[in-house]
Amino acid sequence: MASVLMMRSYIPESRGTGRQGLDLIGSLSGSFGLLAIVFPLIEGREQGRPAWSWVCLAASIPLLSGFAGRQHRLEKTDRAPLISLSLFRERAFSVGVLIILGFFAAMASFMLVLALYLQDGHGLSPLTSGVVFAALGIGYVPAAFAAPKLAVRLGKHVLTLGALVVAAGYALLIVAVTAIDVSGPSVWVMPGLCVAGIGMALFCNPVTPTVLAGVAPGHAAAAAGVLSTAQECGNALGVSAIGVVFFGVLDHGESIAYAHAFEWSVAVLAGFTLVVAGLAQLLPGPAPQRS
Repeated sequence: MASVLMMRSYIPESRGTGRQGLDLIGSLSGSFGLLAIVFPLIEGREQGRPAWSWVCLAASIPLLSGFAGRQHRLEKTDRAPLISLSLFRERAFSVGVLIILGFFAAMASFMLVLALYLQDGHGLSPLTSGVVFAALGIGYVPAAFAAPKLAVRLGKHVLTLGALVVAAGYALLIVAVTAIDVSGPSVWVMPGLCVAGIGMALFCNPVTPTVLAGVAPGHAAAAAGVLSTAQECGNALGVSAIGVVFFGVLDHGESIAYAHAFEWSVAVLAGFTLVVAGLAQLLPGPAPQRS
């Protein structure tokens, strides 16, 4: 309640152009279109890719096409679409969606394969593996405090820096796991996790403000919503995609194979992260500021 009262007092009112109204049909078609992609990718593998999973994926095409067509019609008739398709003509937005999809797909799936390696491969308890996971936080927290200042100084380059640091952390993890397999001391993976945590903070904290800084102010709210959706879709799609790699390499669930599966998966994720580092350079933005 206090927040609502403060918003009314301190946040100025703004109104969009065009006739306003809730696009219920667009909301449903867009939501079901995304669900038709994400749900079969996540659940289909567990059930052996049954026929319904392929039907869902095929159904996503007309659903999302219908959603896009409806948004175009609403915009042409001066009504308020959920997403203005003209957003995709802005380089900051289109590139921003790609880098958020790619980075969060890699980050979410990394958490999955790390947990599988530590618990099913190394045989650690959830509590002990959580202690190992804490190395991510050791790197993340101080870097999160530094990220805003670095974003001011470096602009879009802070995203490239963050992605490159994450890739370096992944490389350290591959070296460590190659050395310890599933029997050596798990503490060896903690330096790589700490480095990856630093990179995650340098990327995650400034990514949305950096992308939105290049978007026209009238589109900022819609763009922020789409970027949040891209992050959640990236999480789901990444887990599904890297699950194919991890379990494809895994040999009959033997514990010693978990190290090999982890190494391959993290190598793929490092590649994704390097692509994101390159894409971040396509974002428009002002020159870095100097203190």
